[in-house]
Parts: sequence; C-alpha cells; structure tokens
Amino acid sequence: MVGSMWQLYCTTVFLLFSPVVPETIVMHSDSLSCDIERNETDKVKIVCHNLDRLDTLQTLKQDVQQLTIINGTFVDDVSLTLPPFPELEHVIFKRSFLNFSSNSKPWPANLIKLSSLTFEDCWSQKQRHEFGLFYELSFKSENFELLPALKTLNFYNNTLLGIHSIHLLKKLEHKNIEGGTVFCNCSDEWYRNWSEVDPHFSKESLCYAYSSFLSGACKTVNSIPAQTHLETMKVTKELCPPKCNCSLTGFKPILKAPFVMVNCTNIGLKEMPEQIPPMATSFDYRNNELQSIDALFKNPNYKRIVDAFVGSNKIEEININKELFSDFLHRKNDVVLHLENNQLRKLPIEVLEYIIKMDKDRAFFMFLSGNPWDCVDCNFIRNLQTVLVRHGGKYYEDFHTIRCAVTNQRVILVKVDEKCPIRRPMDTIDYLNIAVALVFISSLANFLYNLHNYRTHNRLPWIIYRLRKGHQWN
Repeated sequence: MVGSMWQLYCTTVFLLFSPVVPETIVMHSDSLSCDIERNETDKVKIVCHNLDRLDTLQTLKQDVQQLTIINGTFVDDVSLTLPPFPELEHVIFKRSFLNFSSNSKPWPANLIKLSSLTFEDCWSQKQRHEFGLFYELSFKSENFELLPALKTLNFYNNTLLGIHSIHLLKKLEHKNIEGGTVFCNCSDEWYRNWSEVDPHFSKESLCYAYSSFLSGACKTVNSIPAQTHLETMKVTKELCPPKCNCSLTGFKPILKAPFVMVNCTNIGLKEMPEQIPPMATSFDYRNNELQSIDALFKNPNYKRIVDAFVGSNKIEEININKELFSDFLHRKNDVVLHLENNQLRKLPIEVLEYIIKMDKDRAFFMFLSGNPWDCVDCNFIRNLQTVLVRHGGKYYEDFHTIRCAVTNQRVILVKVDEKCPIRRPMDTIDYLNIAVALVFISSLANFLYNLHNYRTHNRLPWIIYRLRKGHQWN
C-alpha cells in the first residue's frame, strides 16, 4: 500500500514539473517532406527538406510562425515565392541554392509579420577563380524591400558577394554576419553601403577579393577580418581632409597594416592638410598651389607616407636636414617622391649623396623633370649632374628629361668642365714649386738691382765690396 502511494506521488510530481513536449507531425505530400512542430502557445514551426519550390507549402497550416528550409534548390524567383502566411515571422535557409536573378520581387507585402531572414551556408552562384571555387551568395535585385516588418538579416558561414539594395540595408535594424567570408571590394557600391549602415561582423568573418582589383601584389584584403576592414574604411572617411577623397586600397599580407590613399588634386591647396588619416601611406596633391612640403617630414600624421605626389605645384625649395630626409627615405624600400613640374632651382644634393653613400642598398625614387634647375651655380650643377649620371637609372627615373632653366639643355649633357673649369687643390709639391719660383724671382730681382747700381754709380754689391776689401787686408 505504501509502495503504491509513493509511486503515485512520484508520478504526479513528474507530470507537474516535466516540460510539455510539443506535438511533432511528419507530413509527406508528393515530394514534400516537412516536420511540423506546435508549441504550447499554438505557434507552429516548420522544417522542410529538399524543396525546389516554396509555393508547394501553401497546403500547410496558415498559422506557421517559423519556416526552415534545408538543402533546398531554387533555380529562379518563381520557385522562391512564398505563400501568404500571415503569422510568419522568421524564415531560415540552410545549405540551399537560392537563385535571385531577375528584377522581380518574390517576397510579397502580405507577409506582414516577417521580421527576420537567416541564410546559413547558402549560395546563389558558383565562380571559379585563381583562389579556388567560390559558392557565392548574392542578392542582385530588390528582393525584400516590400516586406513591411523586416528588421533583421542574418548571414552565417556564407561567401557573401553582395546585397545591392541600399534602401533595404538602411531600413534594417540588425545586420549580422557570422563566420564565412565577405567580398571586400571598396569600390563596390554594396560594400560602401555596408560601411554606412554599420553591420555586425563576427571576428571569424574574413574578407576575400579577386586579385584583379588589387593594385599590387603587396596589397591584399584576403583573410583580413571584415570588421577590421570596415572600421578602417570608416576611420579613413572620417579623418579625410575637406574636399579630398580618401580610400583604403588594401593591407600588407603579413603585418595586416592598411594602405590608405589621400587624394586632394585640383582643389587649390596652398598648404598640405594638417589632418589626414594617420594610417595613410600615400597622397596625391598634384595640380595645387603648394609652396612647401615640410609637413611630409615633420607632421606625425604623415609618418607612414611612402608615396608622395606633389607635382604641378609652386614648390621653390626643400629645406630639410639630413636626419629628417633620411627618416623619410627609410620608411620603406621603395619610397617615391614626385616633384616634377614645380619651381625648384636647387636640391639638397649633399643630403642625397650622404644617404646614397651610407645605404647603397636603399631604393627610393624621385621625379624631378619640369623644374627650372640652376645651371649657373657651378658647384650645384656639377653635383647634380654627377648624382644623375651615377645613380639616375636607380633613383631618378626621369633623369634624362631634367633640364636647365635658361638654356633648356638636359642636365646630363651640360659640359660642366668647360663651363666651370676644375680648380685642383694644391698639394706639397705645388707649395715647393712656388717657393723655388719665389727664390728665383727674388735672386733675379737682386741681380738686376745690383747691375743697375754698378752701371749708374759704379758701386759693387756690398758683399763683393767686403770680399775685395778683405782680400786687400790680407
């Protein structure tokens, strides 16, 4: 009796505190295979496998709240058209082929409660590139703009090529990308839109790109965290000088340091901008009214600049010491300084000679053509010509077009030895020869003087007179 009561008590407690198991029904209608789950609030969740059309779901219950499609294959927009489920809130696609290809809008506005879309391991096209085969997911039309309640878009482990709908991106409250890869092409409109709407990227979401849009082998965005790429783009844009255009062009493959270009051409600059993105590696200030480039060597915001384009300005001189100039040339193995078409008459040649002498393996490039170089100053033109002849092909790529101010003659062809004869410094032999010559001249002058006195006054030189007088005494 006691045992029976205790068994009844345990059974009652178990029933009271055990969770309610939702009813699960497996349906098979032709090729339709779906699991239907109803919870305690009468909300229905449906999980369907291997579908090729969504409109076949219209035979299911109308109060479905969440729909999950696994291993679906949808070859066109028609096959992706959903029935009008008025209670549908969440749609999830997993490992499915989704071909959103036309300009139609297959997601009708009568899905009035659909607030969340999730895509996991999905693709819309297969592309073979030099890096391998990509199963890329892309939405090329305004596929979801008519959904009035849509607030969340989730991407899990996809190779996301793009969402070409700025209106959709701006209306969403949550844009999540977890894992997978993202096509990080800064020049692509959809990616620039992502930077404006501020999506969430997980640390595992990495960038990928095709090498065709990269400007050089030393720059890449492959395997860069997408969030890092996006944040760098935003900082670059925020710190860009007024009227200028700043762009992220890639990263160093190993160090992951960004390459940022600052473009301020043709805007009437009289001074180099004080504030630029501190990660900037190159700038283009051509066709302005700059008279000085001191900021390139002294301003800490320019400390990562290795490509400087300041051609077609009004720069007349570069007054910089060896230390600062050397620091600039040692920022990278191939520093480039474009100074063509300015008003330069002279350069600190001794600084360049010192740097070349101290570090012969250092590669830097300077462009100097189109300036009125001073070919009158013998010391300068001789040193400039020597540097161009010896190192022109290595450091000065336009050395054969550098010309004098007045004669327009190419500097490397100026006959400096004729124009400016060399004055060899005197050595010991020269001083000895001068001394012998002075003694000879002095002796000759003394002889002529004594001869003149003898003929005029019949006087002998005093030393001969003494010698004769001494002889008489003897």
